[in-house]
Amino acid sequence: ACGRLIQQQQFWLADQRTADFHPAAVDHAKRDSRIEKLCDQLPVEDRKQLRAFLHIDLEFVGKGPSGLAVSRYDSGPRAADSHVDAAKAGQGEKLFQTKGCSACYAFGKKVTCPDLAGVSRRRTAAWMENQILHPEVMTKEDPIAHDLFAKFSLQMPNQKLTDDEARAVIEFFKHKDKEAAAAVH
Repeated sequence: ACGRLIQQQQFWLADQRTADFHPAAVDHAKRDSRIEKLCDQLPVEDRKQLRAFLHIDLEFVGKGPSGLAVSRYDSGPRAADSHVDAAKAGQGEKLFQTKGCSACYAFGKKVTCPDLAGVSRRRTAAWMENQILHPEVMTKEDPIAHDLFAKFSLQMPNQKLTDDEARAVIEFFKHKDKEAAAAVH
């Protein structure tokens, strides 16, 4: 039953993207409400798995396109839509640990900053790369980064990564999200 409901939701999201690829065009309140209705039909354990797979952030339920921050870096396909480079993902995981990212970030839970579970399904690679390489600029100039700063009251430090290192970290995020999705199936 969980697989069928996930498939229904994926078709619905695909329809939303076909209408207009810009993320602000998706009615997030309607989407999240529909997901909640689908989840209510499941046993408790399946509900938890579906929510983890789809990464429902209940804090954002009720925000429609007009209340959603829109970034010039966040239009187009989500990072998770592309193939994962396993070698780069391994390099990215090492960077995530050695640069101290895990002190503030985790997957599947909030530490002091946003939960990273599902980040590659929510954001484009371009947005994540800019956030990793230029967090202080993004906080000032990017509406999404500005909203995250306002919500968590923490400025992400600039770790002085190279472009290739930032892309490796993004590959690690994609790998984690695909791994979590596979665990649900």
